[in-house]
Amino acid sequence: MLPTSAIVIGGPGAGKTTRGMDLMDRCFDLGYSDPTRTGFVSFTRSARREAASRAADRFNIPLADLERNGWFRTLHSCCFRMLGVPRGMLLVGGKDDDEWLRTAIRSDGARVPTNDIDDDGMSFHAAHDDGTRAMAIWETARNLLQPFSTLWEKFFASDWRLPSLKDCLRIILDYETAKLKDARLDYCDLLMRVAGKKWDGGSGFMDADPEGDVPVLPVWFLDEAQDISLLSSLVFRRL
Repeated sequence: MLPTSAIVIGGPGAGKTTRGMDLMDRCFDLGYSDPTRTGFVSFTRSARREAASRAADRFNIPLADLERNGWFRTLHSCCFRMLGVPRGMLLVGGKDDDEWLRTAIRSDGARVPTNDIDDDGMSFHAAHDDGTRAMAIWETARNLLQPFSTLWEKFFASDWRLPSLKDCLRIILDYETAKLKDARLDYCDLLMRVAGKKWDGGSGFMDADPEGDVPVLPVWFLDEAQDISLLSSLVFRRL
């Protein structure tokens, strides 16, 4: 059968998730898949767990088994699993990772972004130091695949606290060099490797060979698609 897609549009509380689960149920009835061979991508751990719980309850599957063996995951978790990254290699935040970052970019107040909307993440406007402000724009640039210098100009127009472009580029260079030296990756790196993008060593990005073993699943669901970035969309299109 030819590939088929469906889009569910509605405001908060309109029943989009319930409708999505109904579509998932229909896929199972038609013999396309089962919960362990169904991909469900969300941007937060809470949304992922809610969908997995509903699927487990509806189809009488232990939730722990579905979460361990299935593909009800955040997009970053999908990439983490596809790439087979050692857990200690990923910068996930916390005291040790934050200390590593502060040493790498020479900034006393910087912290590693979580890339989960459930958490505070990294906010430019909430930042209290130059390193965090530069890193917040760098994270945005990578997610949008736009040159850092272009975004810097837009941020600088709205907030005089932003360090100079030269200082920001120094911070980015320090950060990327330290990651390479210490064999560390952050969440954006996971997405970029799976999407087939890499830093060009300056302010922008270039194409690269996509990495990671893509699971061959007959059904994929993308939750909250209106919030997807260009980088995330490239990853999901590959899935």
